[in-house]
Parts: sequence; structure tokens; C-alpha cells
Amino acid sequence: ANTAGTDPEFVQMIRDLISERAFGLSEKTAIGCMPANHDVCPLDCCPAPVRPATSRPS
Repeated sequence: ANTAGTDPEFVQMIRDLISERAFGLSEKTAIGCMPANHDVCPLDCCPAPVRPATSRPS
């Protein structure tokens, strides 16, 4: 099987990804009909689950 190696489209994709991160671009590239998802969760995105209360024997 072939690898991406130095294929121009692959190299451009890597450059775009580095630019998004390095320059803080708010508009991320996406392929298809759905927008790009965030890659860093906002503070309130993934709250830790609350453990159910357990009863202790007396």
C-alpha cells in the first residue's frame, strides 16, 4: 500500500492543521456537510459525573 509521504494534498493538510493551532484560527476546515468540531473542550463541556450516594452499614 502507498503512504501519504510527500503527496502535495497531504502536506497542505498538515500545513493547514499547524496554521490553525499556531495562529488560533477560529474557522476550522471541515469536509462534508457538518462543521468542524472543537478540539479543546470548553470549561463546562465535560463535567465529572456525580457518584450516587451509598448507605453505610451502622
